[in-house]
Amino acid sequence: MKETEGFDPESCRLKPLRVAVWQGWVVVSFSDSPVAVEDWFADFDRDFSFLHQERCRLVEKATYEVDCNWKLAVENFMDYYHAQVLHADTFGGAISIDSVPFTLHQNGGFRAFYDPAPPAPGDRSYLPK
Repeated sequence: MKETEGFDPESCRLKPLRVAVWQGWVVVSFSDSPVAVEDWFADFDRDFSFLHQERCRLVEKATYEVDCNWKLAVENFMDYYHAQVLHADTFGGAISIDSVPFTLHQNGGFRAFYDPAPPAPGDRSYLPK
């Protein structure tokens, strides 16, 4: 590029990124003025600090190739509404969506906890009577 007429390397730069570390996670932002990482994760930290993110380590990685629209797979992993139908014979029968406390956070995140029964093969004692 040194020999290219009119090329100014000073005006050809990638946009700088903001990088922070939170509980062992590396967080990257494209914003010129990002929210402090501690503020961004405040709701998550309050809701899930019992998981001790700072001590979590990748133990195993599983890769699945599915022959479907990627959105179908992602939404099935993210929502629990399908559990009562698709998993009705195991843990889904113990979940009542109407009784799941759901909290929407200001940054768009949410929290929802439910107490499912373990999907023990053959054990139906945990299903609602």
